[in-house]
Amino acid sequence: MEPFRIITTPEELAALTISTIVCPVRQPGLAYRKAWSDLFTTFESPKEWDNREAWTILTMHCPDDKPEVWVLWDAAAKKDPLPKQGAFITVVPSRSPRRKAHIGFGYAKSAITGQLHSGVAQEDLAILQLDPVSSQYVVLHNIPKGTLKSQLPW
Repeated sequence: MEPFRIITTPEELAALTISTIVCPVRQPGLAYRKAWSDLFTTFESPKEWDNREAWTILTMHCPDDKPEVWVLWDAAAKKDPLPKQGAFITVVPSRSPRRKAHIGFGYAKSAITGQLHSGVAQEDLAILQLDPVSSQYVVLHNIPKGTLKSQLPW
């Protein structure tokens, strides 16, 4: 597992947004969640630690001159409005039904890849994705007729 980012000062830890998840370096199983403006908690215990205590625990195995804490999930980070999980529609004109819903991107990719004959798209195909912001389906991938399997965007 790789960190979302790394923080190196207790001030950075204190400035994290509520619900951000942090852990000691290379130890995601020992994660802490910022539960309040100045309190951290683990997932297994109701005990709470203030910013100073949490910093001490999270950096106890770091060299004194290089303290680091991994941020596993940053609640304040800008989120991708179109996640790879969610609602998708594949459009295949010769299939019945022409438009078919899928609950994951992997299923949608598989449906499109399965429509290639001898590794070539015989007609225009598309994958649409539900945009959670607008509640409308938007075109995620257009696959024009003649596209080779090796040219698919995945």
